[in-house]
Amino acid sequence: MTTFKKSLRAKKLKKMLILIKIIVKIEKEYKGGIEMKKCLKIMLLISAIFLGLLMLNNVEAAEATYQKLSNGKYKVTLTYSKDLADFTENLTEKGWTVSGKTASKDCNEGDCGAMSILFSSSEQDEVALYAVPINAEVGTIINMKDGSNYSVEDDTIATVSGVKITTKKAGSTTISGKKELTLNKMGYGDTVEETKTYDFQWDLTVTGSDDPTPSGKWTDFSNAKITLDPGSTFSLLEGSITGVTPIADHGYRIYVSKNATESGISKADAKSSIHSGEDGIEINFDLSDRRLILEEAGDKYAHILEFYYDSESRENVEKVVASIKLDVPSVDEIAPLGSRIDPWLYIKDETDFTNKIGMSEDRTITYKLGKVNSNDVLRAFKENPSKGFSSLLDYAKNADILVEGTVGANKNLDYNILKDVNLGYNEYCFMYLIASTNDGKYREIEDVQIYRGLSDGTAVHFAYGSIDIPDDEQNNEEGNNDSGNSSNSGSEQQDEKKPSKLPKTGEGLIVFAVIGGLIFAAIFAKHKINKKYNF
Repeated sequence: MTTFKKSLRAKKLKKMLILIKIIVKIEKEYKGGIEMKKCLKIMLLISAIFLGLLMLNNVEAAEATYQKLSNGKYKVTLTYSKDLADFTENLTEKGWTVSGKTASKDCNEGDCGAMSILFSSSEQDEVALYAVPINAEVGTIINMKDGSNYSVEDDTIATVSGVKITTKKAGSTTISGKKELTLNKMGYGDTVEETKTYDFQWDLTVTGSDDPTPSGKWTDFSNAKITLDPGSTFSLLEGSITGVTPIADHGYRIYVSKNATESGISKADAKSSIHSGEDGIEINFDLSDRRLILEEAGDKYAHILEFYYDSESRENVEKVVASIKLDVPSVDEIAPLGSRIDPWLYIKDETDFTNKIGMSEDRTITYKLGKVNSNDVLRAFKENPSKGFSSLLDYAKNADILVEGTVGANKNLDYNILKDVNLGYNEYCFMYLIASTNDGKYREIEDVQIYRGLSDGTAVHFAYGSIDIPDDEQNNEEGNNDSGNSSNSGSEQQDEKKPSKLPKTGEGLIVFAVIGGLIFAAIFAKHKINKKYNF
């Protein structure tokens, strides 16, 4: 008898036992006369027998048996209580072979179906439910594709995640689940299709070692090491793997998550690929994985999914063979200070925020501007730009802030934020920038920039080696003034003493070109005059 037939009988027997218990309870608690009590008992017993017979005859379950074939399929045989000759044509159209009381068909592992036959109008129809057994090795992910309410009788052998069953160790158990199917109801003179949801049970047999080794069928990743090369933005991440020898004809993919272990992963989930390159085994990270690794906060793990076609079972098998914690590069390793967020202040009616590190669009950037009144910061830039940005960051966190605001990570402003800073010609200002973490989802990112004021009220980046450092006496005088000096006082100061050295900006190059042109014109004119008068 099949599992379905046993299950159906068991459910009916359970209902009958419950009914009998109710009858006994009523009989014991009844307080009427003896004769009435006997009459009540007889009536209840007759009702119980009638209902029991009705339940037993409500639906007859045909028996299903399964025979493993050499091609990996199963021969499913449905055995009914009567000869199926009258239904041969209909059954043949649906792929069944009829012989006496049986109908058989070759099916794949995991297939399931339902078929009902009504032999006469005075009888109940016989329903056949079949679920083809499943065989798998340890570490296999079985995709049931559709259905719901899946469970495994022994969760030490296999576990369930949605419609995916992951085998854990060798043994036998039962998978239960619900599937909506079209039931073929065949009767005298008519065949009806009815869509219903049925409870199915598949026999699952798991074989193989609980920890397959390279001498078996899975690659050994016990000594594997993943090295990450971040590039200069979140979207340029590359990686490589050492300490592992791939198996020919096996494929590998990576699923990245913040969980130390993962189960139920399929090729569709693992979006990053692994392939052999010029420098060994290379990882081509999917863009979403690159952002997860480099931009988001917390530990990250690479789960290696291995897959291949098993010629013995003639099936595609796959398994998560390793979970490796990633050594994530720091923000400094991805992009140093001064190269993460780059606002441009050279346009009078616009501020462009260049998101050079490639942050996600749902982040915001807080900017803070103030003047640079420290020769130490300027000297640091003149000696070494990297040292200069570090010194400027410390300075900006403690300096007076003149302008502050917030903008989207990939947005610009339709005005120049320098308008409220009153930055004078050849004065220096800083911009301190902080990217939001969105309640801890992302890693903290900060950056700092330094600008030199132009005569038109805008500002530009500059060549750090050409910084003009005021003498200590002038700097001390400025230090005694409020850091937020007005543009008028700054202009007066610049009128009294212009820098002796032009900054290497676009404005300086234009002046140089004009002077050179005038000199060339004077020489050319003198040459013409000399030639004319034979000097």
